[in-house]
Amino acid sequence: MSENEELDLDALVKTAGSFSRDRFAQFMQLIPPATRKVVLKRLADRHASTSTTDDATGRFDAALPPTVIVEPESENKASEDRTTKRDRVSDDVSMVKLHARGAVGEVFVAFDKKLSRELALKRIRPELPPSDRRVQRFIREAEITANLQHPGIVPIYDLVVSPDKVHYTMPLVCGSTLSDLIKQTHEKFGDRTDPVEWMSAFRPLLTRFIAVCNAIDYAHSENVLHRDLKPDNIMVGTQGQTLILDWGCAKKIDDSETSDESQPQIQDIELAKILGVEPQNRMTVAGSVMGTIAFMSPEQASGDPSRVGTHSDIFGLGATLFNLLTNEVAYENVETDDSSIDKALEEVQQGKHLRVEEIDSRVPAPIAAICLKAMAYDPEKRYASAGDFGRDIDHFLAGEPVSAYREPLIDRAARFIKRHRTAFTTLLGTLLVGFLSLALVTLIVDRQRATLADKNNELASLNDELAAVNERLTNSIEAEKELVTSATVRELQSKQQLYATEMLLASEASSEPGGIGRMRQLVDRWRGPEMSDFRGWEWRHLDALGNSEYWKTDLESTVNRIFTTRDSPIVRVFDADKSLVFNLDIETKKVIGRIRLPRNTTSLDFNRDQSVAAVGLADGSVQILKLNQKGSKPVEFKTLKSTIADIRWNIGGDYLAACDVSGNVAVWQWYERKLKFTDTGVLKQAGKQLLHWSYDGHKLYWTTSSEIFEWGTSDGKKKQIVRDGWIVSPCSSHEGKLLAWVGPGNTIVIHNPESGETKRLSGHQLFVETLHWHPHKHYLLSSSADGSVRIWNADTFKQVRQLLGHGGHVYAASWSSDGSKVASGGLPEDHFHVWDVSNLGSEQDRELKDHPAFAWHPDGDRLAVAEGSNILVEGRQNGSMETLLLKPADSKSPEIYSLAYDDSGQRIACVSAKGRVWTIDAESGEMLKLLDEGSNANLFPRITGKAIQWSPDGKFLAAIGSRGKVRIWDDATGIDIGKKLPSDMDKTLVVCWSPLSDGVSRLAFAGVDNSIFVFDPIEQKVDRTFTQYGWKKGLAWSPDGKQLAVSDRRSINVWNVDSGTRFGTCEGPSSMIRDISWSKSQGRIAALAEDGLICMWNAESLAYCAKFNLHQRIPYSVRWSPNGEHLVSTARNGRLVNQSLSDSNHNSDFPTRKLGTNPSGN
Repeated sequence: MSENEELDLDALVKTAGSFSRDRFAQFMQLIPPATRKVVLKRLADRHASTSTTDDATGRFDAALPPTVIVEPESENKASEDRTTKRDRVSDDVSMVKLHARGAVGEVFVAFDKKLSRELALKRIRPELPPSDRRVQRFIREAEITANLQHPGIVPIYDLVVSPDKVHYTMPLVCGSTLSDLIKQTHEKFGDRTDPVEWMSAFRPLLTRFIAVCNAIDYAHSENVLHRDLKPDNIMVGTQGQTLILDWGCAKKIDDSETSDESQPQIQDIELAKILGVEPQNRMTVAGSVMGTIAFMSPEQASGDPSRVGTHSDIFGLGATLFNLLTNEVAYENVETDDSSIDKALEEVQQGKHLRVEEIDSRVPAPIAAICLKAMAYDPEKRYASAGDFGRDIDHFLAGEPVSAYREPLIDRAARFIKRHRTAFTTLLGTLLVGFLSLALVTLIVDRQRATLADKNNELASLNDELAAVNERLTNSIEAEKELVTSATVRELQSKQQLYATEMLLASEASSEPGGIGRMRQLVDRWRGPEMSDFRGWEWRHLDALGNSEYWKTDLESTVNRIFTTRDSPIVRVFDADKSLVFNLDIETKKVIGRIRLPRNTTSLDFNRDQSVAAVGLADGSVQILKLNQKGSKPVEFKTLKSTIADIRWNIGGDYLAACDVSGNVAVWQWYERKLKFTDTGVLKQAGKQLLHWSYDGHKLYWTTSSEIFEWGTSDGKKKQIVRDGWIVSPCSSHEGKLLAWVGPGNTIVIHNPESGETKRLSGHQLFVETLHWHPHKHYLLSSSADGSVRIWNADTFKQVRQLLGHGGHVYAASWSSDGSKVASGGLPEDHFHVWDVSNLGSEQDRELKDHPAFAWHPDGDRLAVAEGSNILVEGRQNGSMETLLLKPADSKSPEIYSLAYDDSGQRIACVSAKGRVWTIDAESGEMLKLLDEGSNANLFPRITGKAIQWSPDGKFLAAIGSRGKVRIWDDATGIDIGKKLPSDMDKTLVVCWSPLSDGVSRLAFAGVDNSIFVFDPIEQKVDRTFTQYGWKKGLAWSPDGKQLAVSDRRSINVWNVDSGTRFGTCEGPSSMIRDISWSKSQGRIAALAEDGLICMWNAESLAYCAKFNLHQRIPYSVRWSPNGEHLVSTARNGRLVNQSLSDSNHNSDFPTRKLGTNPSGN
């Protein structure tokens, strides 16, 4: 018998001698038979020394207690008295009052005099018999809890172990247990049955429960099992925190139970009863069976520790969720009497628990299925992790499908229809029409065939009627052909409608972060020669949009970091999962090699010329590899002790900094191989940019999550630079004037240390992964989990580019060494992309003025844009790109609201807000003729982007002049033939000339009244008038001049001009239409809506086939180019956006809206 076991026997003898007869008998039954004999013998020997032998023998043969009896109530009172007398635990800590007491331990409210704070002190109940096993368990509980650093787990302040006392201290948490909140919620909810009210009542509890799942998932990741999860062990603090308590049954997953722990000597639940503590069916069962019966998994109840794992905790979470949902325990026969323990354990071992719906049918089926999956008898059928468990509940709360419950087909169908209501309605209508048409054709064909059969029979018997029968037969065949043709036409129309619907969805996806992959799928469905008749401008534009990168390649690897080489086209891509580096040549567009790094490489950086690599490993060591010296032995630094989170060379390559996941940072002088600086407090988050060297390499910056600190190589001093709510990826500009970081809410923060000015830029929808400055300019590059890569102008604080080629999470993005290209990558299933941004900072990134009217030059190669009173002409002329700024000689010249080229391209006509109309020379900007002085009244918004236009032959000029009246000048004579118009036609908003037909062009004009007028300049009269109510801001003629498209609030009416009847309506936009344009060559009508959408319809079928979300500011004007390959739109104080059919890497004459150059905020 070992020394420890000897001490345990003495403790058992001492404890047994203190009980009454009944308690003594119960106590002795808990002791194994072999040990019981030794205890009885020692009790008999001790009693024999104080009484007669016969009396002693009779007493203990009958298993009676000794003469000295201490009742439990007195003992508890004595314990409390002792606590009162000895409340001083140490010089600094004193116990104030008893807070809670269990079978083995008790918790006191204590006061820390040194720090003047209340805390909780937990110790073993002093009245229990001494036991090394109990003390070891207590210490292990403290050690395990102390090693778990999580907001959902109460931290340990201090552990005191001495021969006469063992206790530990922790924060004093005030609040309610989850069990109390469950009872309160069920009492408050009562008998109500409304599902919405149920969700509202139980959402807070389920949200708390998700936090518990996350905390347990973290504990599992730290190799720790709780083994006693139940509502009583979950505390909701008064500050809103959710905490998991009582880690007394916890153990390391890889640790096996010791013989002491697995031997069921004295079960604490029975001992609790003997000591006077009221036992419950929810108390923790000690010994070989660890946990609480009502919340215990079958494998825990079996008593075999080897079967207990993370799945056991998941079962406990499921049983806790059961209690949350029903206010009942999952096992029917868990009782409080002594005889029911074995029966209850047997019930648990067999997994005979109740189902949620058996207790409360009001619980939604998905959450009941989640609970059932977590409490599956087979551990393999439970959730793989507590995190998965919590995420499934999160999906339930968000109204999304859950993995544990397969929704009925009708529910899934309803969800799908709700999300795709427009497309579904369109498709359903199309299919219904097609089905009815097919049924009608089939019916008619069957009837005709029956008729033909009858006629054939008549031919056999009636030769004399052959001529008549043949004639009828011919007629029947023709009718059948017509029906077949009709069916073919309907089928074609259905397919055209399907094409329009899918292009509409694809165009929507093109403007969404991460939507390019879905766009490509929809576009590819209409690829191939057999689909050529359906494809239109929108398909060709989207196809070019989806393939607009400079280069993309499939590396089949995760892109964790991208390195560029000075004065070299070589790019290196680091995959931390594979400890591999890919070498790519972005000029030849080839993968040229790989570098295999040491296993468990977690972080990597190259010096400036990439001849030396610094490798951070999972064991905390840093290795320096000389890549140009084959066979050279790595230099190793072992200052840090945990996994390297980030590592950075300074620009000179003489200093190297690294930090680990424990928050430690170290700096080495490379050439001297010496440690120069160490510190703590770095943000403990791997995979993020935590360190950064200044542009000159003399200062190191690092983040603590809310601060940026600086350390200088020259003075060796550390100081705080800036504070923020959240800081990651700190970086400084190329000359060191600006400092940037990723701040709270996925914002990009730009800080000027000299002025103290701070700006925050928003745009990313999910967390930002990387942030880098341009090597020579004040541009910032960011990549995000939302699938986008964005470029920001740090001087104007605006986003200038959005690169939308990725289909998912973008982990890394970097500039090329000269800043002309951007490389980005993310998930293995996504491509590695290279973008050409060499025109960054060109005119396309400038901000337009308040009324950015524009006009195409007749050759389609140049574009004139109004810039206040100036006109900027840009495009290709004489084989090269040119930009011309036309300035008026008069500095007081008014702002231009609308402009137009004549047919020769030599003159530009302009109109101001007050109806002033004049013409200028298109080369010099010199004023040629003032046609209307204008009035004192500002006519805007009557003067819009289409307030002036030349006729196609250049013979007439129409404009909205002073007092809002239509003016029409004969260019040859200078006479205003519009004077003959009625005087009440002074409410015009837009003028538009038709294409030439038989040498004649007609003028359409409309405005705020209910009429649309068509004016014949030859006859000098209005020859057509038709009615359309409301303001009309957009007019556009069909290429043949027979139809006129007129905006009508949120739709466009297409009129047959000669008959004055409406041909059809273009519907779809959800906001007012500001301008429209009809392409002469593409067969498309485009509209610019007030919400910034560019909407597009098939001009023949009027099918809504595309919409592009391009403008975030107030839209102004939209125009097709003369050849139909460009669609240009502008927004007030925004940007000019050019949608083109050209590939983004082709030299374009204009700023083009493409995948690589989509501006945001225009």
